[in-house]
Amino acid sequence: MIFTRAADGPYAALAEEIAADRNEPVVSDINRVHQADSVLIVDAPGSIQPSDLRAIQTRFMEAEPYTLDAGLITGRTPEEARDLYFDRAQSTATAAESADTQHCIAVPDANESIGTNDETAALLTGDSVRRAQLRGLADGGIDSLSTVLHGSHMFSRLADGLLSGFPAAPADFAFDGQQPPFVDQDAGSQRVEEQAILAETLEIPQVFLDGCSALLQNMNDGKDRPVHTALSLLAGAESMIGTYRITECVEHHGPLHHNLLRAGYSAGERAYILNRSAVTAGVEPYPYVVAGLPSHEPSPATVRDQTYTTTLERADDRCFVTVSDVDSPIIDVRVPADVFAADAETFAVRCVDGPKHPLYYTAFREGEDVRVVINAWGLIVADQFEFEVAPSRTIDESRSRLAALAPEDRSDTTVARMATLTESVPDAEQILWAELPERATRQSMKECRSALRRVNEKAAAERFAVQDYRETLDALAEASEHLERARGNLVETVCERKSDSIQDLYLSRTDTAQPETLDSGCPYCHGTVYLRVREDRFGPAARALGICANCAYVFDAPHDDTGDVTFPRLWGSFHDVSTDTQTFTVEFENPLDRLTTASCRLSVEQLSDEEVIGRPTREVVLEPGETITVEYTLDVTGIREHLRSTWSQSAAVSIEPDYSTFGPRFADVGPDNVEAALEELAADGHDALGIESVTVAVDGQEVTVDPSLYDVERGEPDRSYSLAELSGNFVVEAHVVLDTLHTYSGTRTLHPDMG
Repeated sequence: MIFTRAADGPYAALAEEIAADRNEPVVSDINRVHQADSVLIVDAPGSIQPSDLRAIQTRFMEAEPYTLDAGLITGRTPEEARDLYFDRAQSTATAAESADTQHCIAVPDANESIGTNDETAALLTGDSVRRAQLRGLADGGIDSLSTVLHGSHMFSRLADGLLSGFPAAPADFAFDGQQPPFVDQDAGSQRVEEQAILAETLEIPQVFLDGCSALLQNMNDGKDRPVHTALSLLAGAESMIGTYRITECVEHHGPLHHNLLRAGYSAGERAYILNRSAVTAGVEPYPYVVAGLPSHEPSPATVRDQTYTTTLERADDRCFVTVSDVDSPIIDVRVPADVFAADAETFAVRCVDGPKHPLYYTAFREGEDVRVVINAWGLIVADQFEFEVAPSRTIDESRSRLAALAPEDRSDTTVARMATLTESVPDAEQILWAELPERATRQSMKECRSALRRVNEKAAAERFAVQDYRETLDALAEASEHLERARGNLVETVCERKSDSIQDLYLSRTDTAQPETLDSGCPYCHGTVYLRVREDRFGPAARALGICANCAYVFDAPHDDTGDVTFPRLWGSFHDVSTDTQTFTVEFENPLDRLTTASCRLSVEQLSDEEVIGRPTREVVLEPGETITVEYTLDVTGIREHLRSTWSQSAAVSIEPDYSTFGPRFADVGPDNVEAALEELAADGHDALGIESVTVAVDGQEVTVDPSLYDVERGEPDRSYSLAELSGNFVVEAHVVLDTLHTYSGTRTLHPDMG
């Protein structure tokens, strides 16, 4: 089938001539083009619509028999287009007999340390991609050029020159639109001759050009000049694979094309796999088109013998492939698709054991199989190696899968944190709005973010690089270590604060809400819990502080818009301090909708005194919504002596909640009378946390104050309103820090019984 939109003129005549030669119809309606044995698009490069090419290629790529038997017959002139079909595209030319090097791979972006073991190929990377090098190879005669060149490489950065599409005889072909910037009307030809390789002078049978110079004039739009580099390369080619629109360059596509050519794949087969590889690499689908006949095959002298045998082993939702006696430019393997889930569309390939040099893969569904194509920068030579085909990349794998991939010394906790790391870091950064994290925490978060950039780079490369999953794991581990260090620093900061000033370490620039009564009672004494919310005016950080009159501070937790809070619940007793050990348990529910890890630390302090028991820390892993109970068995032998030594000072040991939280301030009484009102309450022995109405005489006037008028007054605690002078009170705190750096604290005040 011949497709053209040319209604008349030389290209319309050429389409009719080719149709007669092939005994096929000519159509101009894209809807009439269906997958047939072959489709040739015949037209001027400025008249071909990229949308037509995309539609035709999609029909071939996504329907059985999964080939790309579509070619483009065009040229800078109608004569070149005619010559491409009737002469060059059907050429049976053989390789240059005297050439030591028959092929060239040129990739300026590639690392210069990369090499090839294909004795027929010259690999040019980095600054070795020079005008003199390309010119010398072309003068000796080469069978193929597989090159990845950005526009800047082609037009100004071949180190000592450039690859130009400017025609040697401008009068024979007039440029449309803006001219190349180095060409002027007077001395342009001379200047170009001195600085450039004219692409039209390169007679190379097979060309692959992945670059910014599209085959179609109307896709360059004067932005990537000169506009006819690709068309000029086509002038001396039998067939050419290039882009028909401006697209991302993928460096490993240069050696992939070379290896496919060396393995004997036709132009259409090469373009098909290159297009599949572009999808694997995350490039917009199907950017490559064949100019010439898609059935054109490399000359026999170009094709290299290849050998390898494969065996498959199924394992759950993945497949292990062992390749033996490998001596081949390409490994092309099919894995039954029923190994994987029916909805799996993307696949990762990992080298379990094999060559250490870079290997690249393309993996995609093809009918009842998943087809895997593996290539290197040269030949793949090995006695045996094994690779794994899986339905997801390392960064997306489940916790158990990460554990299997990670080095043996990685703990389950670390692996779990790695599995949710990229989600945890943005959450964790919210807490940096608060003043609580110290410099060490902030620095660790900065280093974690930097390490995550490396994770993203490796995860992107892992879409097509066989070995990069190992580097992805290493980068994840590094980022995880920085996040763990930040959590450790935060736990230290949280645990070092005093129980009687738990809220003081939080934001000084907060908006303070009124105390409210929490719907649920205290989990320890079932008494009333008062809730105070602190919100940051400049960021998303917010805290909810719960205080019980009997148990002091009950919890200290991140607060969300719903008002829901969660906190650790502590259970234990000091009633029998004659024993050497006491058991405490901490219960905590994961509030997140995903797996998380948590550092759970317990500390025991005597109010108004120093810590009396160490701070044991446990690492736990929680599924979404999971409730865990962590048990601590503490050595409390030091408490007896501690109590005896402080017994004489017992009057100084008391619970002193911060009455800036609940201290009564009477809205109906002027500010000058607040102190007098407090003195009256003290004289009456009134409990400031009572809930009954209070009548106070101030300046001879009796004022009845309803509890609803109680408000928050900032200030220092007033000892006269201490709940009680209870000797030997101990505060047991539990601090849970999630991998998001959200911190939850629960507190119980326990009263040892000395008998």
